[in-house]
Amino acid sequence: MVVTDFIVDNVGIDEKTYEINEFILLKQDEKNIKKTRVCFKTQENWHSDYTLFFYALLIAIPKVHITISYRKQGPEETESEFNRYKDNIRYLNCYMFNYYFNTEDNFDNSYVEICKGEIEKIKNTFNIIVEYNFKEQEKFNIDRWLVAYNQYLRAYKSLSVEMSIQNLITVLEALLVKGDGELNFRVALYTSFVVEANIEKRKEIFSLVKYMYDIRSKSVHGEILSKYKKLKNFDYDKYYRFKEIVSEVLMKTYGKKEDDIFNALESMIYCSEKFEYY
Repeated sequence: MVVTDFIVDNVGIDEKTYEINEFILLKQDEKNIKKTRVCFKTQENWHSDYTLFFYALLIAIPKVHITISYRKQGPEETESEFNRYKDNIRYLNCYMFNYYFNTEDNFDNSYVEICKGEIEKIKNTFNIIVEYNFKEQEKFNIDRWLVAYNQYLRAYKSLSVEMSIQNLITVLEALLVKGDGELNFRVALYTSFVVEANIEKRKEIFSLVKYMYDIRSKSVHGEILSKYKKLKNFDYDKYYRFKEIVSEVLMKTYGKKEDDIFNALESMIYCSEKFEYY
């Protein structure tokens, strides 16, 4: 029996159904094709765990702040079983506010439609998360990737956009910073190295990460007026582009040894051309 365990309110799919694996199916909602039903055949193993799959959605679809809603009570469910389900879904569902907006509508409610390319990304991300959680159950070990992964999930659960940015910056610091020094410069530079090969696109990423780092610094260090000026007309498109970048860094560094990551980044710096003055 297939059960819809939650409905994604602001992510649509371009086909009626997509199969994630033998246990999970995505279906267009019958009443609103802009919503997606996430259906599970079982909840008995890692590859059918709805919480892990939801986390995979957060990482694989960083273009929106995913919101979900309840399904109707199933015919074979007791009231207590359904209430337990609702409590679990409520734990996953968060809104991200911007308290500095000048309008009453101070939280983002954007929508995205995904196609086969994004579905494949969801599958790959879910497999990584399942693999990682299985390994962690066998032998718990705190490493850079675990810290970054948890911070990324906290970015979704944060109550405000400034708190979310703080978490996302911490993801990059956990993965790309070693030792002391000019952290914001190194984080921005190394992030651009990991994500892009094109020089102009690297410049854009460098500038965006520095911008977000500045918001984070002002939030942490109490520069209230400066923070207010940056956030009162905040561009959510910038935020979601930043989240895409952080998601990509998280996935690209999975399974890589710490020394290999930093050696590769440092070698990219030293491969630059000799400075010439004309």
